[in-house]
Amino acid sequence: MKVWFSDLCIVNLEKKIDELYKIMVSLRIEVDYLKEANTALKKENSNLLKKVDSLERKLYKKNSSNSSIPPSKDENRVKPNQSLREKTGKKSGGQKGHAGTTLKMQNKVDKVVGHKANYCLCCREQLLGEQFLFGRRQVIDIPPIQPIVTEHRIYKTVCSCGTTNSANYPESVASPISYGSSLTAAVGYLSVGQYMSMQRIVELFGQMFHIKLSQGTIGNMMEKLTKQCIPMYNEIKTRIEGSAVVGSDETGCVVNGKKWWMWVWQNNLLTYIAASKSRGYQAITDNFPNGLLDSILLSDCWAAQLKTPVLLNQLCILHIQRELKYFIESCKSRWSRKFLNLIYKALSLKKSIVDNPNINYIHVVEKIKETSTNLLALKVKGPQKLQALKNRLTKYSDAIWVFLDYKDVTPDNNGSERAIRNVKVKQKVSGQFRSENGARQFAIIRSVYDTARKNNNKAFDAFTLIANSIPE
Repeated sequence: MKVWFSDLCIVNLEKKIDELYKIMVSLRIEVDYLKEANTALKKENSNLLKKVDSLERKLYKKNSSNSSIPPSKDENRVKPNQSLREKTGKKSGGQKGHAGTTLKMQNKVDKVVGHKANYCLCCREQLLGEQFLFGRRQVIDIPPIQPIVTEHRIYKTVCSCGTTNSANYPESVASPISYGSSLTAAVGYLSVGQYMSMQRIVELFGQMFHIKLSQGTIGNMMEKLTKQCIPMYNEIKTRIEGSAVVGSDETGCVVNGKKWWMWVWQNNLLTYIAASKSRGYQAITDNFPNGLLDSILLSDCWAAQLKTPVLLNQLCILHIQRELKYFIESCKSRWSRKFLNLIYKALSLKKSIVDNPNINYIHVVEKIKETSTNLLALKVKGPQKLQALKNRLTKYSDAIWVFLDYKDVTPDNNGSERAIRNVKVKQKVSGQFRSENGARQFAIIRSVYDTARKNNNKAFDAFTLIANSIPE
């Protein structure tokens, strides 16, 4: 009986072991399957994370609304170009109560055309009585344009002493047949002011003015006008060097298929543009070898600009705003939001300083600077580009709030961007500059053009005066 019980126990134990072994095998198979499934899920999750990261980069990619990238490079232009200004709620266009303009009757007229009734509207009898002026309307038009040809004749005579004497041609009449100074001024105005290409200028003069020009003749006129503008161009440069506030910017251009740069230095009365092969500091030393020692220089954070010897630097606040806005959108940066709000507060203070110059705002200005110092001292979490922005602002912290200390210093560099924008328009309308000389011609003549306009003078009149008064 004991033997039988022992055998039974052994059998049951073996049976139990066999069951447990089967369970273990089943579990091992399930574990292997789960491992494979987990590996596949990890791989899928990694791919999904990469896809999400790629989509987020596209969603928060820098564009013209949150960086200095021009609108033309916005991908698909999903959003319109956003302004940094807050919405006022006003409708677009002229506001109620603004001074409008309309055509006015001229006191001096060149031609009068009278219109009289000949027959009665009722009985159809002829009207023989005196008719009185009842109303008038004016039509402003231009006459057919025809060129004026002036012939210069010189005479000679024999003196009683036997000497033959003859008159001389005017200095401006240097060849048997030539074009006048007004024509040269018009070509320069159309080229740099209206961005017309040589081909279009040829067509315009041929169809409207009945003057046949060639592109070679236009090139000669541009060269002549450039030489005549050089004295004023150099005077503009000299005055820029002595200005209290100067804004500067640069933009790329194409010269005979090669990348060049157009630089501008300007203020509210002067514009000096220069063409250069370099975007670096060499371009600055070529034009201002001594720097701008008496000037506060407004610029973006381009290293070459900040290397210029100046009295003080002022960074363009709008550039900083766009970068901060990008990090607010892309990574919800609280630090960026705080610094952007500080900038808004400073801009509002600047408006108050300009509107109320007799009030002392020094304590408010110092508070803004103190807050800025504290924010820049904080450790900021975020992407590497955000850290780079914070480090850059820390490095040039003395150039952020200068506009609060000087009334004539603006917080932005919009004036320079407007002054250099014409280069892009010229190339969009007329194409690349054909030669280095053509690029320099544009820079010189456009500098005179912008300076004349800033001083409330007509650019065409300025070119005409220069062409008449300054010898070639």
